[in-house]
Amino acid sequence: VKFEAAVSQKEAIKLDAKQTAPRLQLAEYLFKVSRIDGAISEYRAVLEVDPDNRTARERLELICLKPDVPACAKTN
Repeated sequence: VKFEAAVSQKEAIKLDAKQTAPRLQLAEYLFKVSRIDGAISEYRAVLEVDPDNRTARERLELICLKPDVPACAKTN
């Protein structure tokens, strides 16, 4: 996902915060550019709307396997 696409995803989220697809795409972009805290935040936002979202749950668990990720210390 390119930067421009990430901006588009943020705009889509502003229009309808309950859409999970734009948040997942934004989280993937943030993860790829090493903005781990932002990615975690977006994955958690997806899970707030859709607690059964397998992709968000698996990605969040994968990120939080690393012991040096302070944002994972918060409750999932």
